[in-house]
Amino acid sequence: MTGKSWHPIFKHSLPSTQDYLKTHWEALPDHSYVQVKEQTEGQGRQQRSWVSAPGGLYFSVLLKPETEITYLPWRVWLTNLKVLETISQKMLQLKAPNDILHENRKLSGTLIDGSIQGEKINLYIIGVGINISNRLPEDLNACSLSTILGTCPNESLVLKLWLDTLTEALHLQTQDWIDKIRNPYLKRSVQINYENPHWTNLEEYWNAQ
Repeated sequence: MTGKSWHPIFKHSLPSTQDYLKTHWEALPDHSYVQVKEQTEGQGRQQRSWVSAPGGLYFSVLLKPETEITYLPWRVWLTNLKVLETISQKMLQLKAPNDILHENRKLSGTLIDGSIQGEKINLYIIGVGINISNRLPEDLNACSLSTILGTCPNESLVLKLWLDTLTEALHLQTQDWIDKIRNPYLKRSVQINYENPHWTNLEEYWNAQ
């Protein structure tokens, strides 16, 4: 995959950035993304809702590759981890298959949708939600970057770092990806709770998804 420019779309509010790209993908160029201030019907995995109040970073990315992107869930998940650890300067936790935690509280999650016809990849849509300074329900086991840092990071800089890091991840050849990124993090990811790991074989967990 060669380097391409990003095509931004900004909306104040949408029901879901994922649904927006699912509806409009044919008319949009590759590497488009839509960002909103809030989602009224934000989505998580398995049709779960994602609380998307103003103050968070919510966006979805459209990719139209000519061929399959190998290990895309890993590339996205670890892109998110790398970005959030860079910003927070904390060692965060991985919760398979797509969550990032800080001290066992959810900081961010991702979602990937795809469309395949035969051997042709029509699209991938990557949804990202990051708690930055948004108000979180008291009954939700979650946290935000502003509470971790004691200050609110610049939303635009977080987004730019995320897109730049994803671009780097997409450019890595499969073997480089496995050797340099995935395997080292795989060894670390069995320590999701560090003292009380939830599982010992994350590769097996991923393959079952």
